[in-house]
Amino acid sequence: MYVFTSEGVPVGGAPALLGMSVGDILPAGIAGKPLSKIPPKDRITQAGRFFARKGYDNHDKVVLWVDFATRLAIHEVINVPGQRHPQRLETTTTKDNRISWGCINVPIAFFHSTLMGTLSSGKGYVYILPEVLPVADFFGFNSSKVIEYMQKE
Repeated sequence: MYVFTSEGVPVGGAPALLGMSVGDILPAGIAGKPLSKIPPKDRITQAGRFFARKGYDNHDKVVLWVDFATRLAIHEVINVPGQRHPQRLETTTTKDNRISWGCINVPIAFFHSTLMGTLSSGKGYVYILPEVLPVADFFGFNSSKVIEYMQKE
């Protein structure tokens, strides 16, 4: 995960844990289901552009609600017994970073200092890039036009 100021200046980055399944679009009907009723194949971190806001989860912990309606949040890593979440963030590979129910888990210090410290207003935009669909197709722009524009700069 990378954090930027509103002016586009990089602030920092950290590893993240994502949904246990690959996918870009949340399956229909998932948003209203209890977590225990969501099958592993549907536990994805959906792609998109979101207006995120600081809030609290059902344990009164601070989270950044990326999409409240679908319960997608960025939060500090949770130590789930037997799942080694904090240790997974420390490995050099991303192969073991697919373990969450869909939320984005980040190191505790990064969450509080870098992410929430940058969002002094408690809100900001979050972009989650697609994993399956081409970025240009997912976000609806023509990649050749973007490349052409970048080459002019």
